[in-house]
Amino acid sequence: WVNEEDHLRVIAMEGGGNMREVFRRFCVGLKRIEEIFKKHNHGFMWNEHLGYVLTCPSNLGTGLRGGVHVKLPKLSTHAKFDEILGRLRLQKRGTG
Repeated sequence: WVNEEDHLRVIAMEGGGNMREVFRRFCVGLKRIEEIFKKHNHGFMWNEHLGYVLTCPSNLGTGLRGGVHVKLPKLSTHAKFDEILGRLRLQKRGTG
């Protein structure tokens, strides 16, 4: 994605459960983008103390966010669902 919350968002997705391959593809794609930037004397903003500097402070550091979609029928109707997600530091999001 271009010009979202940050100027660039790199996403790697794949059906199935091979997260290692998704991460590998993500790293290869990101490396290629960095190489193109360097050819044009540009780069990602980096700070020795903060890591990668992005527009939202919650994304400082690696700037990496991972996610999975799983089918768990009716789990969200459990009375303590939101509490459990909070303790696990997870977010629920609709998938359509």
